[in-house]
Amino acid sequence: FNKKSLEMINMMLPAYKDEIDDNLKESERISLFINLCVEKMFKKDFLDRIKEF
Repeated sequence: FNKKSLEMINMMLPAYKDEIDDNLKESERISLFINLCVEKMFKKDFLDRIKEF
């Protein structure tokens, strides 16, 4: 990740504290966060884009 992406991830992580354990290593938290983002993006943005076709 570039510096800007890591800064955005670190700003967003607290919003998902109920879904991501603070006791995990930073790399594990970021990995879990990325998985959550992809899942949420798939369920919302991607499915909306498919409907537009």
